[in-house]
Amino acid sequence: MSYIDHSDKRAALAAALGQLEQALTQARAELAPLRAEIQRARSQLKSERAHATDLAWELEELELRLRDLRVQHAAATDPLQAHMIASVAERCVVLEEQALTQLIRVDELAAQCAAAEQALTERERAWAAREAQLNAECERIRTLLQSDSGPAR
Repeated sequence: MSYIDHSDKRAALAAALGQLEQALTQARAELAPLRAEIQRARSQLKSERAHATDLAWELEELELRLRDLRVQHAAATDPLQAHMIASVAERCVVLEEQALTQLIRVDELAAQCAAAEQALTERERAWAAREAQLNAECERIRTLLQSDSGPAR
């Protein structure tokens, strides 16, 4: 083998190694935004669940107030109290609707998060197999480059 052939072979191996390393870097970089998006979705889900809990507590407190007002109103016939009962009852209906809407939103976000997490898991699994192949090929090329470090005589 001539020195030129040997040099061409080393250059081709080095170029192939560079391409493989670039493919590894690029594929790893493609997964990072997906992980970040899932983390943002989880954070939003946590926030939405907290909001749903807050609404539930607020509704429970308002319903207790309404019961107390009704008990007090049963003993008296105050028109102002009747108006207050109607107002609190109306607020309960509105708050209940908000709480139910929020629970639906939480369920939808939870389903979206679960689907995104499953898709990422599948993609990471596929990438792990491909990454192992690419790493093995990189190592094979490095070995060839190291064992072929000098011109053949």
